[in-house]
Amino acid sequence: MILQHAYRPILNFFYDKITFRLNDRTRKIILFVCFFAIFAAQFTSQYIFKFDGFNRGIRDYFICLMMGIIILVSVDRKLEIVKWNLWTYIPFTVTGLLLLIASLDHEMGPAYQAFPLAMLVAFMCLFYVWGNRRDYEVLFDAAAGAYTLFTAILLVVCFIKYPAESSSYLSYDLQYAPFGINPNGTTKVFITGIVAGMYLLVKSLPKVLFIGISLVVGGSAITVILTKCRAGEIILILLCVLIIVYGIMRLQKAGENRKAAVQKGVAGILLVLSGCIIAWVMLFSIGSTVLKDKSQNNSEVQSTYEISSGTVEESRTDEENITRQDKIDQKLGASMNELYQNPKIQQLDWFMAGRLSIWNVYFQNMTWRGCSELMFYDTEYAHNQYIELSYKAGIPTGIIYLLFNLIAGIMALVLFFKRKDAAGLVMLSVFLMFFTISMLDTGILPFERGFIFLYYIVLTPLFVKKRENSRV
Repeated sequence: MILQHAYRPILNFFYDKITFRLNDRTRKIILFVCFFAIFAAQFTSQYIFKFDGFNRGIRDYFICLMMGIIILVSVDRKLEIVKWNLWTYIPFTVTGLLLLIASLDHEMGPAYQAFPLAMLVAFMCLFYVWGNRRDYEVLFDAAAGAYTLFTAILLVVCFIKYPAESSSYLSYDLQYAPFGINPNGTTKVFITGIVAGMYLLVKSLPKVLFIGISLVVGGSAITVILTKCRAGEIILILLCVLIIVYGIMRLQKAGENRKAAVQKGVAGILLVLSGCIIAWVMLFSIGSTVLKDKSQNNSEVQSTYEISSGTVEESRTDEENITRQDKIDQKLGASMNELYQNPKIQQLDWFMAGRLSIWNVYFQNMTWRGCSELMFYDTEYAHNQYIELSYKAGIPTGIIYLLFNLIAGIMALVLFFKRKDAAGLVMLSVFLMFFTISMLDTGILPFERGFIFLYYIVLTPLFVKKRENSRV
C-alpha cells in the first residue's frame, strides 16, 4: 500500500506531460506491441538463443522496459489511491518479501533475484494502474491478442520446419518436440495459445479474425495432443468442460439472441476442428517427405535410473569417483526404494513419470531457510512450483505461495459464475492452466515463461477491492 504513494506522483507527472496526449487506439496498439515483444523475448531467449548472448539478465531488463512502457501508456486519467483486496494482497506481498529475503541470504538460481522485484514492484504497479481504470478487458485483449498472434507464427514455423515424425523427442514413440524443446515445454507454449484464443473467440470479433483465431486454437490443440504431455491432456479436458459450462450460461443469458449465440458456437467448434485437421495434415504430410534422423535423441532420453523389480541398483559407492549424474541416480534410487515398498505407490509413481520419487527427495531436503545447492541439474526440476519454492526459498514461502494461488483460484471461480462473460472465462481458464502446470511441471518465474506471465496479468482484478455496484 505504501508504494502507491510513490507510484502516484511519478505516473501522474508522466500523464500530465506526455501520455495524456495518447488516444485509446494508440494505447491499445502500444500495449499489444509490448506484450508481443515480451512473449517473443521469453521464447527466443530460452529456446532460440539458449540463454547464450540473449541471456536471462538481458531478457529481464528488456521485459522490465516493456513493462514500464505498458504501465505508462495504461495511465489514462489522474491516479488515485486504491484499496487492495487483502485476501490476495497479503499472501502475494508476503511471498514476495520472503523471496527477497531468501535472495539476499543465498543463491537460489538464475533470475531468482529478479523474481521478488517483479512481484513487488512491476506487477503491483500494474495492478495499481488498472485498479484505477477497471476496464480490465482492454488489458486482457492486448495480452491475449499478442500471444495468439505469437502462437500463429510458431505454428507456421512448425508446419514449414518441424514436421511431426522427424521432430519427435523419442526414437521409439512420437512425442512432438519442435524448436528443440521437450514435449512438456512445447505444451506450455501452445496450451497458452489455446487459452488466449479461447478468450478472444467468445468476444465480438470481425469474421476474418474469428476464423483465423479458431484455426490457431485448433492447430495448437493438435500440437499439444501430439506432445503426449499428461499435464497438457489434463488441461485440454478441463478447458473443454469449462467452455461447455460457459456456453450453457451464455445461452441462459442470451434471451432473444439465443439463436445467434448457438450459430456462433457451432461455427466456432467447426472452425476449431478444421484447424485441428489442417494442422494434422500439415505436420504429417510434410513429415512424410523428410528423412527421419532420431539418432541424436537417443542419448537425451536415456533414463537417469534403472528400475528392476521395484528397486534401483547403484553402480558406484566410491565417493571420490561418483559424478553428478551418479549422485542424482543415488538420490532418486534411495527415494524409489523407500516409496516402492508399497506397490500402489510404485504404480502411481510410474504413471506420474517418477514425480513422486523426485518430490520425496525434495521433501527430505527442505529447510525453513531455503537452500542454494541444486538438487538436480535444473533449478526447477521439482516438477512442482510449491515444492520448488519451499526448497529454494524456505518452507513458509512455498506454503504461502500455494495459499495465495488457491485463494486466487477460488475467487476466479466465483467471478466466472458471477460475471458470465469473457473476463470471467479468461481468469478461470488461465488459472486452470497455470495451477495444473504448477503442480505437475516446471516453470516458476513470471519473466521466464509466457503462461506464468499471462497468469499474473489476469490476476489484476483480484487485487483491487470491489466498488459499490461493481462486479469486480
